[in-house]
Amino acid sequence: MNAAQDSDWVEDVLHFWFEELEARDWFSKNAAVDAEIEKRFGALHEYHSDKDAADFLGSFKEALAAIILFDQFSRNLFRGNPLSFASDPLGLALARAMVAKGWDDDLAPEQRIFAYLPLEHSEDLADQNTAVGLIAALGNAEFTRYAKAHRNVIARFGRFPHRNEVLGRISTPEEQAYLRKPGSGF
Repeated sequence: MNAAQDSDWVEDVLHFWFEELEARDWFSKNAAVDAEIEKRFGALHEYHSDKDAADFLGSFKEALAAIILFDQFSRNLFRGNPLSFASDPLGLALARAMVAKGWDDDLAPEQRIFAYLPLEHSEDLADQNTAVGLIAALGNAEFTRYAKAHRNVIARFGRFPHRNEVLGRISTPEEQAYLRKPGSGF
């Protein structure tokens, strides 16, 4: 990656995610979207993956683009692989920093949800409670319902059981019973 490409990545990520994709593409398993993300952003993800959150706090746009790169694109790039969650700590640090700086206030509602998703993806109950509060304040009942569902799973199990298999974790009998229910994964 050269210097020009490095400086353009923020706009490229934001344009792709918020203007080229449709909302239905954000949360669905779609092989075509996964392939497009791999083609256009796979090298970018690899290039930036060893950096610290502070490296992406030059602006609210840069922080948001990095959250999408590490929290969302990781799930597309590495679906079904432990690497899909490997960048979660970086996305979480960026989300916390954005909220602490008040940068989330500068975002449109559809952008704010993605600034908050690393908190919703966290297996820490305090992060889950923060996510529910922030997402509920957006006034979108569907996003709030999902945030509460995520929090309830963490409150009950202390982790997301649907990640156990891919992460090589042993499911408890209670988690196994939960996973047998339709809609238990996110």
